[in-house]
Amino acid sequence: MEPTWFYERILNSEPKLSLMVDALIPLRKLWLVSFLLLLSPLAYAGQFKVSSSALERTLKMRLFNAPDGRYYLRGDPHSACNLYVENPQLALSGDRVLVRLHTAGFYGKQIAGHCMGFPVSMNTTISLAPVVQGEVVGVADARIDRLSESSEVNFLLSPFLNHKLPANIQINAATMLRDTLRNSTQSSGYPVTLERLELHTVHTLGNYLIIEYDTDMRVD
Repeated sequence: MEPTWFYERILNSEPKLSLMVDALIPLRKLWLVSFLLLLSPLAYAGQFKVSSSALERTLKMRLFNAPDGRYYLRGDPHSACNLYVENPQLALSGDRVLVRLHTAGFYGKQIAGHCMGFPVSMNTTISLAPVVQGEVVGVADARIDRLSESSEVNFLLSPFLNHKLPANIQINAATMLRDTLRNSTQSSGYPVTLERLELHTVHTLGNYLIIEYDTDMRVD
């Protein structure tokens, strides 16, 4: 059993909580850790990773969630004339996020149940820069390697690639962290509240985005 002066020294020391927690856990005094957390907020700086596959799943859930896995730029699965984007594949290369897509369908005018026009089938790669803004990890600065030779098709495809697609490649880090803390409360018995999350920088490393952040949390 530790002497009484040990607890007095801890309770009277400066509240450098991140260091104190590391020192106390080996002593198995979890009740003391909880008491100290109640005295002041827990400030933490660190980093977390987001994989390219997680970004790809996010994009598919938001835009390519139809039964056929396609996003229709024009028409629908039952239209004689339709234009759609499918099979998004996301990867990280250098300091950029690359999204490869296939655009296909028939462009023209529907007459008597038939499409009077021309078929479309092309692959496109769009390059985007990872960014952090507020509590959100996203992308910006869209660069497209090539578009269709048809100005009519580009009229539909360009807004999608430049605006719609980038707007749906983003993750709210605060929401993700709050969900994680909510689940940890069930196992620890101590409600943990995220009071502040500030994202600073983002860069790529292999198949991951690395996000540097500061956060304040409170245990009730």
